[in-house]
Amino acid sequence: MTRWIWLALLVLAPLGCDTTGPSDAGSTPPTGTPPGEPLPESEPEPTPQPAGPVHFVSVAWSDARGEAIFSGYDGIATFDPASGVARTVTTEDAGGGPVRVATDGTAAYVVAARPGEDPNRDPSHLWRIDLATDERALVLEFVHSALLARDANVAAVTRSRRGPGPDSLLALDLATGETRYLRDGYPAALSPDGRQVLVRPRFESGFALVEMQSGTQIATVQDPGAFVTSIQWGANGPVAFKHTSTPDGSAHDGTAVEVDLLTGAEIPLWEGRGFVQSVYGWSPREHLALFTTFVCQPTPFGECVFGSTTRRVATDGEDRTFGERILGPTVLTPDGEWLVATRHSDTEGDVPVAYRVRELD
Repeated sequence: MTRWIWLALLVLAPLGCDTTGPSDAGSTPPTGTPPGEPLPESEPEPTPQPAGPVHFVSVAWSDARGEAIFSGYDGIATFDPASGVARTVTTEDAGGGPVRVATDGTAAYVVAARPGEDPNRDPSHLWRIDLATDERALVLEFVHSALLARDANVAAVTRSRRGPGPDSLLALDLATGETRYLRDGYPAALSPDGRQVLVRPRFESGFALVEMQSGTQIATVQDPGAFVTSIQWGANGPVAFKHTSTPDGSAHDGTAVEVDLLTGAEIPLWEGRGFVQSVYGWSPREHLALFTTFVCQPTPFGECVFGSTTRRVATDGEDRTFGERILGPTVLTPDGEWLVATRHSDTEGDVPVAYRVRELD
């Protein structure tokens, strides 16, 4: 009998014992791959895809930086014409409008849709992009266009309205973000000190010269006529560049004229075969204009082939034709020394390049 009791105790004893031990009671179950099983293969790192060709649509010059700022749908880049060094600031879409640069050269301003939105359907806004950190900040929503003063921290901004009403023109303080309504219309030119703006009213002919601080109209400026290719700001006020062109069957006889918009006085710059296709820039100190003439050249087969020729013209009668075709977007430095443009590459796209104006013969 005693033997059977001992056998029963030996069988039941394991059922009442804690086989894990007191130190394992509160432990976390082991994780990971059980011993003896193969480790799972890790996901391979994605291979960086090479960037496609870059296409710039706008360029601006910064006196503070001594550099040109290029922008477009592929981002923003800075370019030093003296050294030929270009630096990518950001590859984020900067829109298809003109780029503007802050007076101190620290930031670029662009009008573009929000990242990821369709620029053809969604509204555009004014953005500030830090040229050192590429940080993007929203400045003002629903903006159609913006002009920055060269020597002041102000901008003339056209803010879009929904519906059939005209767009409103605002004075924007870039430091504080404060805006003041001026009138309805679109800015055509802004004085370097930011005190006056030339406004083109919607559905009206001519221009209005408006005081930025008060919104008071200083003068009514007559429309310089058709074929205006560029409006700049000279020592005494706004200046327009226009051309005339008279077809004669196989080519065009054209003239390029500088027009003082306040007095209406005209200074002929060039006359010859062709018409002004685009104005690259204008240096009032050097009184130098750079533009492309577009000429129709007949072929033996009677067809018309157009070709571009870049010209350097000054009021002293000097007229020089560049030997190399200049591609845009382009900007002329204020001292008239450098013409900054692009050179196209099938692999890289638009590559910034600089030309010394005095050497372009």
